[in-house]
Amino acid sequence: MRFSFFVIITALTASMSVSACGRHDDLCYGNNYCCSYICIPVNSNGKGVGYCE
Repeated sequence: MRFSFFVIITALTASMSVSACGRHDDLCYGNNYCCSYICIPVNSNGKGVGYCE
């Protein structure tokens, strides 16, 4: 019983997709954080946190 639970958790973890870049509406700190390479800054000076387009 304990072994089968471990196998199920391992299989679910392995099946999850892992992305190295931010998707649409993810937080970003520059264009290189986003898959689209477009980070829209929240503040007017263009620095700091933003959202991926």
